[in-house]
Amino acid sequence: MRCTDPVLLREPTDPPARLVVLEVGCGTGRLLAAMADHGAIGIGLDKKEAMLEVATRRGTAALVQGDAAVLPFAPESFDALVAVTLLEFVPDPGAVMAELCRVTRPGGRVVIGALNTKSPWGLAHHHRLRRASWTGAHFLDRDELLALGRSCGPASLRGSLLAPGPIPGLSHLGPALESVARCVPQIGAFQVLVIERMWPTGGR
Repeated sequence: MRCTDPVLLREPTDPPARLVVLEVGCGTGRLLAAMADHGAIGIGLDKKEAMLEVATRRGTAALVQGDAAVLPFAPESFDALVAVTLLEFVPDPGAVMAELCRVTRPGGRVVIGALNTKSPWGLAHHHRLRRASWTGAHFLDRDELLALGRSCGPASLRGSLLAPGPIPGLSHLGPALESVARCVPQIGAFQVLVIERMWPTGGR
């Protein structure tokens, strides 16, 4: 189950396309391109100009340079929001989570992807996760991730990936391995948190 899965981005009763989705920390725009393939209207935000230059060449979404802690958007601007490996790199994950939820409309969803270093994959790659590109990263465990999500609304860990990268023989073994990860989500290397943005008391 991936963050671009349309089932995660909308309720089954919602229209399958034309959702306005913000990806915070969009990097080179790969997820934005995948969401565009599902029919979503994507907007990407990243702090690094170099990343946005690469994303621009994909030509699939509007792009904005900005800080996840101070999003340059009005409240309730988006149908859904996606952030992958973002909370690990911000000084105050709680403040950033509040911003992500602020710009997502009631009835919409916030979908967060985070690495699980306590998974078999994380334990096997702990040396890799100490390299320069991960310096300063704070990895959230499942309880921390859920607590952050529930500060904004009903939240659940909907799915995970057994490994975030290629697996030898993935075309044959991949579906079976990922089925195991979905049944035992705590072993997944990649956790997917879904937060439901609630309507205020009294309805729409």
